[in-house]
Amino acid sequence: SLRLLGHVATVDVLCCALAERKLLLHSSNLANITPVAEAITSLMYPLQWSHAYVPILPRIMMEIIEAPQPY
Repeated sequence: SLRLLGHVATVDVLCCALAERKLLLHSSNLANITPVAEAITSLMYPLQWSHAYVPILPRIMMEIIEAPQPY
């Protein structure tokens, strides 16, 4: 699943996750989102993402991306 991102983007996304920055994954194919998100959280082991984790966000909840906390 990380092959979808490529090695440079994978490292960038992992660094953002470890720094507790906001991460927003976007794809035209929804089937790609959850495996990539799960792979990133797995790479963080033994650390855990303690903020909001919503692999698929419905359009009606898009205001969540404006929240001040990491997601």
